[in-house]
Amino acid sequence: MRLIFFDLDGTLLPGTSASLEIAKATGTATQLLTLEGSFARSECTTYQFAEAIASLWSEVTLEHVAQAFARCPKLSNIGATLELVREYGWRSCLITMSPTFFALECLAWGFDFVYGSEFQKPAHPFAVGAPVNILCPEGKVRIAETVCSENGTQICHSIAFGDSVSDTFLFDRVAYSVAVNGTVTLRARADLCYEGKDLLEAFNLMLDRVVPGKADSKELEIV
Repeated sequence: MRLIFFDLDGTLLPGTSASLEIAKATGTATQLLTLEGSFARSECTTYQFAEAIASLWSEVTLEHVAQAFARCPKLSNIGATLELVREYGWRSCLITMSPTFFALECLAWGFDFVYGSEFQKPAHPFAVGAPVNILCPEGKVRIAETVCSENGTQICHSIAFGDSVSDTFLFDRVAYSVAVNGTVTLRARADLCYEGKDLLEAFNLMLDRVVPGKADSKELEIV
């Protein structure tokens, strides 16, 4: 059995992020961009940024989150790709630094596991409480290792899809990595680079490389 890991922001959601889409849906885009500018200039820590987000979105409801997810741009054929993952006897896992309360919407595509940055859950219908466990790029690796261990496999037998610097630590640990519309830095570290709007197309390109018997395959041990 093999774990297939996917990133969300910029990967499954090309050219955007969960936070930006929530901000658009709630009329807080200007405030979010100001916060992101401060973070980029190292004027606040990751946790301070999360605290500011929690304050900004204290009145965001589950309906806002669902609307943001429904309206945001997405790669084509995500559900079909996850069906193919299951056909191979593998499991799919989404790991994102974005909030879990948004990432859980992705379960509708058929992910086996979904992980993101954790915020307290306030009373219904609100979605955002105080930050609890905010992920960093290295945290993606820790989650991937745990999921692999709990499912009887290892991270060194896994495959990862991502787009940016936050995926580099995971790319360095898996058996095969796919940069999807990736940054220059990530493309240089990936085994395969895909440019396009169809996840199933990217997945099939990967299969051509890693599944024994395929033409021009880069064979990996199937466990």
